[in-house]
Amino acid sequence: MEKQHNMQEKLLNLNKTVWKERFYNYLTKKEYSEHTVTGYMIYIDKYLDFTFKNGLDIGEMSQKDFDNFEDTIKGRVAKSIVQSVLRTFHKYLERDFNIKAPAINMDLPRPQKSVQYTPTDEELEQLRQAVKLIPHVKTRARDRAILEILLSTGIREGELVKIKIKDIERNLESLKINGKGKKERWVILSKDASNALADYLKMHDDPQAGNYLFYAYGYSTGEKKLAHTTIVYLFSELKRYAGINMVKSITPHGIRRAFATRLAEHGTEIHLIRQLLGHSSIDTTSRYINSSMETIKSKIQGHQPFNTNNVAPSDEFLAKLKHGEND
Repeated sequence: MEKQHNMQEKLLNLNKTVWKERFYNYLTKKEYSEHTVTGYMIYIDKYLDFTFKNGLDIGEMSQKDFDNFEDTIKGRVAKSIVQSVLRTFHKYLERDFNIKAPAINMDLPRPQKSVQYTPTDEELEQLRQAVKLIPHVKTRARDRAILEILLSTGIREGELVKIKIKDIERNLESLKINGKGKKERWVILSKDASNALADYLKMHDDPQAGNYLFYAYGYSTGEKKLAHTTIVYLFSELKRYAGINMVKSITPHGIRRAFATRLAEHGTEIHLIRQLLGHSSIDTTSRYINSSMETIKSKIQGHQPFNTNNVAPSDEFLAKLKHGEND
């Protein structure tokens, strides 16, 4: 027991740089997206700065210590991110080093989740038309392929940028996706996506098996995949060309939600949608489906159970009732 305590004391005395490196390695090993890792590390840097400057022991943090740190963060959204970061960080400490922060088991207030925007069919078609206005031929081919693949598969941004040439099925009808937790799945490409991919591959600098499908220009195709900032810029430009309000958050994640919603509205079983999206839980999939009240009403109107106005009873059934044969 004393030996374990001494080991913990040694770990707690590690400098800020070491803790940052260890947590960074943990996040990348768990396959958090590049964007998420970058965001987490910003707040972990602030958190460790706060603890070291105030002489606090990360193994003995109290609820008051957490609250005091949160007070240094401006903005409601930022504070909700901080709560997520701290939970993850302290769970990591507890799991890997048996360092338990007392406050981590208390009920930190979770922010109310806002309804995420799901683009309309009209807006998605506007993006399709906007791609045609991109002046650079090679960039236009790449961005069209990106958009069509997202529209036809609903894959995550992080999955999109990890696609390699070897993940493309020979006749360009499907893709192997390396999802979260190293789970592989296959997704089907629409004819539009297949055609866009074929056109883009003709302009790919080096379409060898191990190279990235979408790569950062100026680097070797096998060296650097597209960055999150490039995807953000791409969608910002498409919205600008399309004349869509820049305030609207039309992103790969929004397209993913639209993909799931449209499938559900066309009667696809939720278990199949879950497989296509690569979700572990059906609950997660259900949160992605954002059917409008009009769509829901049109689907169920006239089919609700126990509603006597649904369907007129048949002559055969009425005859049975008359003769007391109902059971």
